[in-house]
Amino acid sequence: MSGSPGSESSVVVRRPALRVEPAALLGEAWSRFASAWPRCLLVYWGALAAFWLIMNLAVIVLAAVNAAVDDPSFTPVLEFVRFIAIFLIPAWLWLGQGILFLKIARQESFEPDDLFRGHPYMLTAVLVLSILFAAVVVPWLAIYGATEGILRIVAQPSLGEMARKITTARNEGDLAEIDRLAPVFLSALTPAFFLGTAVLLAVRSRFRAATFLVLDRNAGVFESLSNSFRLTSGRARVLFVLQLAQFAINLAGFLPFGLGLLVTLPFTRLVSAVAYDALAADLPPLVDVDEDADLE
Repeated sequence: MSGSPGSESSVVVRRPALRVEPAALLGEAWSRFASAWPRCLLVYWGALAAFWLIMNLAVIVLAAVNAAVDDPSFTPVLEFVRFIAIFLIPAWLWLGQGILFLKIARQESFEPDDLFRGHPYMLTAVLVLSILFAAVVVPWLAIYGATEGILRIVAQPSLGEMARKITTARNEGDLAEIDRLAPVFLSALTPAFFLGTAVLLAVRSRFRAATFLVLDRNAGVFESLSNSFRLTSGRARVLFVLQLAQFAINLAGFLPFGLGLLVTLPFTRLVSAVAYDALAADLPPLVDVDEDADLE
């Protein structure tokens, strides 16, 4: 368990278990946020600022290397490195951000450089997220295929073709063509969108604890997925409603010219950490076993 954020002491002292209900979780998250809002904002937006700085530095370094090598055949290699960095650096900082928000949820102290301690969990977290992505994509493809099949049955163009025709008609000012295609396009796309979103939220409701289990318990890929499924058993509906509440909060953040997102995004990130902490009450306490004690 070494390296796990929760393993700094020999035994994790447990607070009274929080009820896994939307109102209780949101209320607890707000209490934590109200007492630590500067740290929440610093952690969330600091991670984005760190990403911007690191990516700009990486671009400068890659450009300098490209100029030093001065070989056109080497440019694709540098472009590939930049492409990988665009994915790996956010994942690294997102994991570090998750560690810090979990500490805020538990009212634990942390150092700013903890933001950069997500690297031991990157491979496991990426594999977990890849599995969950596949679990969502397969139903999405089935929904899309069914929608396209219905459109063919009723002798209508595909979604992609209708989108192209509507875009062309808008550019040409052909309002009649837009009036003809838009209702069909929306009537086909809307059910597919809501079904796809429901699938995403359903999968996330059952496996939302998986990445936190990687960070908190140093769990492996299948251990984190199976434990998340177990912890959310019988609670999927509650967590589904909680996700809708988080979405609504962030949607409200758009209203004052998007400025509300400066607060709502860190808050809803904290809500996720608080929800995991409540679910983790069903796990056994973390205990670090000293090697000398093993020898005895």
